[in-house]
This record gives sequence, C-alpha cells and structure tokens, in this order.
Amino acid sequence: MRAGSAYTPTHPLGLPVGAGWVETAETSTVRFPYDGSTVAAAPLGGKQEARDALDAAVAVRAAADGRFRL
Repeated sequence: MRAGSAYTPTHPLGLPVGAGWVETAETSTVRFPYDGSTVAAAPLGGKQEARDALDAAVAVRAAADGRFRL
C-alpha cells in the first residue's frame, strides 16, 4: 500500500462468528503510531458476541470428533 492511500476492506464489516459475520454497534479507531492518523475502524464485540463465537467453535469441534465438551 502506498503512503496516503486508503485501505478498503475486502471482507464484510463486523466480526466473524460461526459461518457468518455479525455487525457490531461499536467500533474502535485504529491509529497509525507514527503520526496518529486513522487507519481503520475496528469492530468491538461484547459478551454476547464472545459467547456466540465460543458456542459456534464448540459446535464445530463437537461435530468433528464428538468428544469435546465445554
């Protein structure tokens, strides 16, 4: 990426959870440490998004081997 060019994400906005993407209500500004310029707005998840992601991961693991339990 050249200096001064803007980053355009090639993925959906939000957080990857399970087989899809979950939109979030909040974001956090990511800044370039050299000059403090804004690089991107990163999605912030909460407890529910974390639980949903964990549940999806456990379901995939359980389907794969049937032995994993949380």
